[in-house]
Amino acid sequence: MKLLLLNEFTTNRSPFNMSILHQCFVVDSSKACDKLADLYWDLLQNAKEDYLRSLRAFLREFVRSCLRTDFSFSVFGRSLLNATKRNELDATVETVIKVRFEHI
Repeated sequence: MKLLLLNEFTTNRSPFNMSILHQCFVVDSSKACDKLADLYWDLLQNAKEDYLRSLRAFLREFVRSCLRTDFSFSVFGRSLLNATKRNELDATVETVIKVRFEHI
């Protein structure tokens, strides 16, 4: 799914990206929402490139074309919030470990 998203943001994107993503949501909507939210968070945290505009445009287009399928906004939002909490927890654990090992 990550390769599909990155291909969607390039200039020579494949015309089959959306249909492949739709099939992912038809097969297992909750897993696909979780994975999409994790990928969104990873791309938003990317320091090398700014994907914010691309992600907004992609989500808008995806929701317009996916309203007939099983896209759950609540699962996507919950997964996105969980991804941010996991990232904050990992950052907190890293800082605690660094502080403790600096004193040794």
